[in-house]
Amino acid sequence: MIFIILNPSIGQNNQLEHNNEVQHSSSSNPQFLSNSGFISRNSGFEIWDAVSENNTIYMAVTARYTTTFANITLSTGGYVLEFDPINNTVTNSQYFSAEVRAIKQNQTSLLVLVEGVTPINAGNSRVSNIYAMDKDFTNLTTIGTRSGTGSATNGNANVIDIHLTNSGVVYLGGSFSSDIQINNTVFSVKSQNKVSFIRYNLTNSSDNQINDFSANFAWGGWHANRHFEIPRISPESNSTQLVGVYQGNGFSSFCIGYQNTICQTSGSAGNDNYLQYKPGKIVNSTLIGLDVNTCQSELAGGGNNFFSASFVNINELSFDPTCGTQSELGKLSITHYATNLTKEIIFDPLKASSANTINYAEGGLLVGLFPFDNGVFAFHNNLDYSSYYGFTEVPVVSGNLISTYLIDSDGDDVADFNDDFPLDSTQTKDSDGDGYGDNPLGINGDDCPLQIGNSTEGLVGCFDIDGDNLADQLDAFPQINTQKNDSDRDGYGDNSSIGAYQTDACPLVYGTSTKDIFGCLDSDNDGYSDLGDEFDSVSSQWTDTDGDGYGDEFVGFQGDACPQDFGLSFEDKFGCADSDNDGWSDDVDAF
Repeated sequence: MIFIILNPSIGQNNQLEHNNEVQHSSSSNPQFLSNSGFISRNSGFEIWDAVSENNTIYMAVTARYTTTFANITLSTGGYVLEFDPINNTVTNSQYFSAEVRAIKQNQTSLLVLVEGVTPINAGNSRVSNIYAMDKDFTNLTTIGTRSGTGSATNGNANVIDIHLTNSGVVYLGGSFSSDIQINNTVFSVKSQNKVSFIRYNLTNSSDNQINDFSANFAWGGWHANRHFEIPRISPESNSTQLVGVYQGNGFSSFCIGYQNTICQTSGSAGNDNYLQYKPGKIVNSTLIGLDVNTCQSELAGGGNNFFSASFVNINELSFDPTCGTQSELGKLSITHYATNLTKEIIFDPLKASSANTINYAEGGLLVGLFPFDNGVFAFHNNLDYSSYYGFTEVPVVSGNLISTYLIDSDGDDVADFNDDFPLDSTQTKDSDGDGYGDNPLGINGDDCPLQIGNSTEGLVGCFDIDGDNLADQLDAFPQINTQKNDSDRDGYGDNSSIGAYQTDACPLVYGTSTKDIFGCLDSDNDGYSDLGDEFDSVSSQWTDTDGDGYGDEFVGFQGDACPQDFGLSFEDKFGCADSDNDGWSDDVDAF
């Protein structure tokens, strides 16, 4: 996966190094295939938020310069991108004049927060708008806007985060410098000394509420130079529509329920590293911080039905002596449920105290993890260029690491999404789609890889019209499912089981008999086998019921006129009684 960033403002083309990495499990079977790219900070590309659905990532990004990301060029501004992490392709985009700070989704729609200044990099006019649009990027609608005026200085934030439920309920949270209007409803939330939550039902405008808290978010808002301290709304994990915001060092720990009830908060904010503010999460109606233990905290996490993932700080700044020496390292962990495979990478997190980490006020979220159906999409913004990720030192001090981790369940170096046989390491491709792999040396290798077939005997994956499992190329009777082989090649099958079609009574002797039995020698070609033909050299006779030497077929050669009675007459007629043996039948013989 190659990301190319073009930054005309600094006159350089930054092409990412890429690092293909394979992580094997202990059984050397399932593995993660990773592809990573490092984007220079000077490119001005920032990721602020993302959500995933199936194998699609919807990203909220800002381009501070004209920038190339994946396969498209972004002008200066904010964007929502529909991104295919498997193929490193942007498949849809929506432009906004200011920074896109947050994006949320429900089953059908995207909710987008545009919060910042316009024009980007040079403006002093603050923009606060909330948009909804369908997931095919149609029907873009403004549903919320900041009413009145307010400065764009640090500490005067508006909407901090948003949330959208499947039932169409919108949540907003922030410390507002102006009132907020959603559709035609104005919410009076302007204050420098309180935090407010707004709940608004898009399908019922009278169903709305405000929760106010007398507290400030630390550093106030998006334009704080410690961008990673921005708190986030965390919806209830069991979908009971609870929403909360948590932030470390004793600041802003709130939890509200669907009907204006305050739910519980848990955990000591004071244990958190005051330089690494982060959101909490709601579990069983309780808002908790993300401390893993006294010495570790989760910077980001995510999960779906297939994967779980987390970024964890190791021995962050702590006053607990049991933590040992302060470490600036972190750990990325990804687990695939089906294979029980876990991948861990030690990384160098953002150093908040480093003077050269960020050279502008913005920068996107610190880290993000977004599992999708076939893997995990991860990013680490404003990372000090680090050997922990396997990159060679280059003359830039920081940037964004963007990685995709794809599961390869059978360990054949082909990711599951591109493997027609994700649990068979001997096969990867099925060109004709018949269930048999193209590799002839693999399990159930397809002998006809470009021909849809269902044969399993003789040849695998070839035509089998009669469905008897034997490939038509080898089937002497491709349209008769009770016969397969014809050893003597006389057109009659070897199978003698009950119900078999035209069984060859003489399977090792070529024969043309058809009337008494099939497939045996018929010297006179009368249809009766020599074995059953009493006149095997006379084609017009085959039976002699009375055994007198004259055949039963009256119109045949020397046909017996008395086929049921033994007789030796031959002068007037054949096969009737001739008492005096003179050749004449008794019927006409006067003597």
